[in-house]
Amino acid sequence: MEILSADQVETIHRASLQILRDIGLRVESDTALRLMKDIRAEVDGDRKRVRFDPALIEEMLMDVPDRFTIHARNPEKTVTMGGNSIVFATVCGPSFVSDLDRGRRAGTRADMENFVKLSGSLNVFHHEGGSGPEPLDLPPESRHLDMMYAQITLTDKGWQPSWLNTAKRARDCIEMAKIALQTDDRGLMMHPAIVGGLNTNSPLLFDGGQADGMREFALAGQPVHLTPFTLAGSMAPATVAGAVALQNAEALGCIALTQAAAPGSPTFYGHFTSNVDMRSGAPAFGTPEYAQSVLMSAQLARRYHLPVRSGGMTAGCRRPSEPTSSGNGFCANMKNRPSTHPSRKNCRLTWRAEKKRLPNTVSDRSGTNEFKNETLQHPTRCAQPVEGLCRNEAGAKPAFGGGGGRRFLF
Repeated sequence: MEILSADQVETIHRASLQILRDIGLRVESDTALRLMKDIRAEVDGDRKRVRFDPALIEEMLMDVPDRFTIHARNPEKTVTMGGNSIVFATVCGPSFVSDLDRGRRAGTRADMENFVKLSGSLNVFHHEGGSGPEPLDLPPESRHLDMMYAQITLTDKGWQPSWLNTAKRARDCIEMAKIALQTDDRGLMMHPAIVGGLNTNSPLLFDGGQADGMREFALAGQPVHLTPFTLAGSMAPATVAGAVALQNAEALGCIALTQAAAPGSPTFYGHFTSNVDMRSGAPAFGTPEYAQSVLMSAQLARRYHLPVRSGGMTAGCRRPSEPTSSGNGFCANMKNRPSTHPSRKNCRLTWRAEKKRLPNTVSDRSGTNEFKNETLQHPTRCAQPVEGLCRNEAGAKPAFGGGGGRRFLF
């Protein structure tokens, strides 16, 4: 599905280049600033500001591979990123979990390990995307080692380490991967096995630890996705097109940095643009704006011949909601159509939705059920997501279209 014309894609592309040329990125890493200066970017060392000529950005994109392979411990679970490949992976980073027995609570090591076991056992997931909930009972300074150990020992799929926010932690993950795969630096570079995920601090800031961690992965030949976290109406323009233009500028600037560190290193385009509720200011997920930004980002990634990574099945409601589930399923289906060339879809298993039934509200298409969240302007949207594991309910009646079937509650 393509919701932008070719001219509109070019308009957003040119707007992004203008942002990088006139405003630039703030990069808080002296090593990264030296790399940027070496490739002829305009570097203001005092303000740590990097500006890019549009021709330089185009040049840095030329050598990025359009597809690459992630080698799993079990060769049968090796996956290809890019082209027409679709790879479903799990989530990383939620601070809370929820289950039927104990309810909502802070994540622990046991929860994290159980999540890794679960994702490793489900064949609907091709890749372990980041060990799930954050184990808040472990010391922050060594937590990444325990999470990597769980990924190495509890699943035979490829995996994405967490906590690449310093060069040392990134190097720790690389060294552990070499031990697990019984290889050396050259072997790991020839057969990439781990994926690095990095975020900008929108608007237009790439902090030093993230930049240095990304450099370590690029030098080791391990793929990284650069994923700006832009929320329209908060740290990005309120329009979807404006927010995507900012996201695109940040992604392109960071991709240029990976290529400055290691020309030709595997990199893919990361997306996470959504919006905030304009009444409460709270982040809103699973919205029409989010779905639009996914499709727009996929079109931009195709323009650059890059694999694209995005979040799928993301819900922002507190209780299980048939409209939310239906809308998220539609969003995932549209993102994952082969024509859009998505390569890595991060299924947000740890978002859990809950249903709100109130009288005299908005009816669904079947005319039998009514849903509304009294705190928000838009029906079926909730301000604060509650994290938890995915489960099924048999015999539930879908909100749209009627009839029996199964629904997935996130």
